[in-house]
Amino acid sequence: MDHAGATAAPQRGPGRGGPDHQPGRGAGADDDRAAGAAPAGREAGRDDAQGGGRQGRRGPPRRRCLRLRGHAEPRGSAAQDHGHGQEGRRSPAPVRAHARAGRATLGLPPRLWSRLRGFSPAARQFLLFSLLTYTAGNIFSLVFNLYMNALGFHNDVIGLFNSLPAVGVLCVGLPFAALADRIGYRLFVLGGSVAATVASLVLALAAVRLWAVLAAGAFALALTVLGILGVPMLTQLSTPAERVALFSVSQSLSWVGTLTGDLLGGVAPETASRLTHAPASSAASLRAAFVAMTILLLATLPTAVRLSGARGLVPIEVFPVRQLLRVDAARFARILLPQLLIGIGAGMLLNFVQLFLAQRFHLGPGPIGALLALIAALAAVTSLLSPVLSRRLGMTRAIGLAQLAGFPLVLGLAFTFSLPLALGILVVRQLALNLQGPLFQIFGMEYVDARERARLAISQNVVFSLGFGGLGPLVSGLLQVRGGYQLAFSVSALFYLLGGTIFLVLFARSRPAVEV
Repeated sequence: MDHAGATAAPQRGPGRGGPDHQPGRGAGADDDRAAGAAPAGREAGRDDAQGGGRQGRRGPPRRRCLRLRGHAEPRGSAAQDHGHGQEGRRSPAPVRAHARAGRATLGLPPRLWSRLRGFSPAARQFLLFSLLTYTAGNIFSLVFNLYMNALGFHNDVIGLFNSLPAVGVLCVGLPFAALADRIGYRLFVLGGSVAATVASLVLALAAVRLWAVLAAGAFALALTVLGILGVPMLTQLSTPAERVALFSVSQSLSWVGTLTGDLLGGVAPETASRLTHAPASSAASLRAAFVAMTILLLATLPTAVRLSGARGLVPIEVFPVRQLLRVDAARFARILLPQLLIGIGAGMLLNFVQLFLAQRFHLGPGPIGALLALIAALAAVTSLLSPVLSRRLGMTRAIGLAQLAGFPLVLGLAFTFSLPLALGILVVRQLALNLQGPLFQIFGMEYVDARERARLAISQNVVFSLGFGGLGPLVSGLLQVRGGYQLAFSVSALFYLLGGTIFLVLFARSRPAVEV
């Protein structure tokens, strides 16, 4: 539920990743929904939607804005710059509509359906595909650690399992993105959907530990690929006039997927427990959640077939591989370092939230799913407050202070044995970190040259996944074996402190163009 700045289709690994998730749930905000497995096409687009909503009734943007280096034009987020078609200037109408939607929350459902009807058929198919896939990914995130624990694995080994998909992101993220730009996204949509469905079916049926681990790895890798390519896919399938509204709806549906996935992932084992008289935390009962996950993924296959035939998914402009790493390395390093630290801290905590609640407070899958769904609902509401926080504090201070807030909260969580207090801390931490996620994305897009934004978006996904899904759970699992959750979460709190402090030191005098 919190991204440090990255993208949204399920891009996370076996553990719990998400919207603080997003680099988005993806990279740039830690999230207990999906940092490495956010719903397809969420993060960068979301930031663009929120950034665009602030323009209100202004005319076309003037070139008087203060730029962070002098050549980065104040355009949109990575979602727009990764699109390969002609874009032109955004019309003010959807921007005004988005701003009004943020103020009229009671009218959200009618507006949502009205917007859905106005999108192109390919865009609506992609939103349906993302919703079903992201819901399935959240079921997986909720149940995976509990299932591995039920199979007899210890926390350090579970942490290692959580880190493996990040290695896959590191190895295939940039090459797959470049390859998709060359050959189009059709093969990846179909291949990723089929691979995820087969892996989910194996998880639902296989009781052998080796098969379960291999299937979980394949599932996580398939959703990671879909997540990395989600933002550019949604950009290609949309027109400039509908892009702001489309990404806004995509973000809303990602929260719906989180809520639904958490509830289904908790209810399915409890229902199986009542029918079979086995404990809800047993491996047999937990496999019922994978059955629900498989049904959802089977429902995505017809949509994936139709989506693969969309004209927008063919290659439009070749992205030369030799230019992949030709970027301003110093600027990339400055913006990615705090994100890596926040990702590690978030990964040490959020990948083990389920086990923390189960082992310290003896909660079952049903209550855990309900509690995480409640936190997701609250986060969905507070995500609309990011522009307000930015206007009050300034974007740089808002990001840094929100990241620093994770330090005392996670430290308090490490040493509390009161369930109400622990839940309160989890809620406050989630809301605080969720606020800075969209702001971090916008900040990064404004900080680099417009021609480098697509590569920054990919780099944010890779770096955040490396921290959230790789180093974070690996280190946390090892520390838990030696010092329990007190030691592991205390070290996690230190990473929040380091990340927020370094961000404020590096960018204290930086002012994004959107603030001017």
